[in-house]
Amino acid sequence: MTDFGVPSLLDLLEPAEVELLQSLGTCKSFKDGETVHQRGDSDRHFQVIIRGSIKVMRLGYDGQEVVVGAVNAGQNYGDPIDARRGPRLLRAVARGDTEVLQFSDSSYQQVLAIPAIVRALYHIAMFRLNRAIETISDERTMPVEVRVAKLLQSMRISRGGSPRIECVQDELAGLAGVTTVTIAKSLSTLRSAGLIETGYRNVTICDVTALDDWISDRSSD
Repeated sequence: MTDFGVPSLLDLLEPAEVELLQSLGTCKSFKDGETVHQRGDSDRHFQVIIRGSIKVMRLGYDGQEVVVGAVNAGQNYGDPIDARRGPRLLRAVARGDTEVLQFSDSSYQQVLAIPAIVRALYHIAMFRLNRAIETISDERTMPVEVRVAKLLQSMRISRGGSPRIECVQDELAGLAGVTTVTIAKSLSTLRSAGLIETGYRNVTICDVTALDDWISDRSSD
């Protein structure tokens, strides 16, 4: 699962600011596979992952759920401006034993009165905006196999840098926004170029630098 490199809110704050943030929220625990929130829930309160992680899913064109990303320990999610605007569009499920710090409307207003936290949230929001713009640009200008290669590099980084990435084609398809047939073709292209090896529920990047160079050669300026 990838979090697309989103900065950790807790890492951007000083220890005293983290302690203050934790004092304002309510910690809730979830077991592996337990639903954190459903699609359509009206509660969109701001939340921070303290331990573990969650995977977020949307409905695909065929009515099946598709994994579209993860939120890992230290990262925030939920609307950072107006937590009451509209129902949730995605379902969130705990991956492993997970603790989530949740904020009511009133406690979140207290959070927004802390300049250091607001600066950190702005930094994270701008990162997510730039990543979204990059994704849209990639979809318009890059061949699918290049987008898949970039996704694999992102997943490698988010999982600690290991070249072996545990994943299934359905997961890759959801993250890349393409069909499993397209993913299979893209992986075949990368495998034929000697850049990756594929196994049961995993992909291994043979040479990280070579894959970076391959992506760079095929990316528009």
